[in-house]
Amino acid sequence: MPSLLLRKYAALTATLSIPIPSSSKSVCNTLLTIINDPHLTSYPPSHAYQTRFFKRLVDELEARADYPIDEEIYEAFMDAMAGSSSEGCSNHSTSSPGLQVTPPSPSYRTHYYPLRLSSRGQENGHRSPPGCLCAREQADEEGWGRLTVFESPSLVEAGTTGLRTWRAALWMGEWLLAHSEVVKGKKVLELGSGTGFLGILVAQLQLLAGEGNGVGEVWMTDCSDAVLHRCANNVHLPCNNLEAHPGLHTTSLDWTSSLPEVEAQMQQMKPDVVIACDVVFDTSIVPDLVKALRLTLGTAGACWVAGAIRNEETTNAFIREAENQGLRVRDTDWAFGDDERVFLGGSEGGEGMGEVRLMCLTKGVKEQ
Repeated sequence: MPSLLLRKYAALTATLSIPIPSSSKSVCNTLLTIINDPHLTSYPPSHAYQTRFFKRLVDELEARADYPIDEEIYEAFMDAMAGSSSEGCSNHSTSSPGLQVTPPSPSYRTHYYPLRLSSRGQENGHRSPPGCLCAREQADEEGWGRLTVFESPSLVEAGTTGLRTWRAALWMGEWLLAHSEVVKGKKVLELGSGTGFLGILVAQLQLLAGEGNGVGEVWMTDCSDAVLHRCANNVHLPCNNLEAHPGLHTTSLDWTSSLPEVEAQMQQMKPDVVIACDVVFDTSIVPDLVKALRLTLGTAGACWVAGAIRNEETTNAFIREAENQGLRVRDTDWAFGDDERVFLGGSEGGEGMGEVRLMCLTKGVKEQ
């Protein structure tokens, strides 16, 4: 099982919030594991993050002075600092004479998760097909899977918030680990896919549980070309081991398009289930969003919508609009706490620490 310290490093957890183990030997061994890990070498955090991480741990180890620090750790620290300086030069931009701004560098972020299947999947006798052995090869002997995305640390980049993974997606991913029957063998449509984190997880869970053409499909959608490009690149990262999945799609979907256009896309996708994270953020888009969700329920049994509650009135407006359009909305309990998650991060960066809410939308009595 990957250590908590390694997992926090790989997930770019804010360094000051990382608890340092009391055993200096354990810390040194973990640092050496990180330095020599083939995956983290090929898909590393940014040099700036590595510098902050190694500085904090090396400072602590030196202050303790109770265990020798391997020279390899110092070399990794120095390499990170040199790389961070280079990143600063390459990303350097000047918005006006005399004012120089260095934007933070995009970075790989890796999440590790236990390969537990839902009890319903076990009861149904699902087993892994030969085609998904590649997905299992990424798991260690303790049964942990791995998912990597390349994303921006900035809240907004290129005029969009979709180039980073947000807290609601991490919570939804956590929920799906315990309820994988929701997506296994299904045609899954994701609205607002962003970096592709959730769609990649769904595809991995499908591969680990499905057989042949029964694996399912995943439609990852967004309305930003930059976001779709980032999403597609992440889907095709070799380390995510999705080559054997027969039904992966990334495509543009704009909820504000004309009704016939949206209907035509839904007819093409014919989803069994819909997932969406942080799509309820502006009251002006709520009617179009609900219209799109109602159309998906022509074939889908349910729409699962997760979001951080930044503005209670926006959420209430979404619920009212859904009910006015004949949909039933019910809240779902996450059944885990923020300190129990395996998908780490998502609480730093200024996005707030408010409630993350999961709602299930289905057809109302009149719609059925």
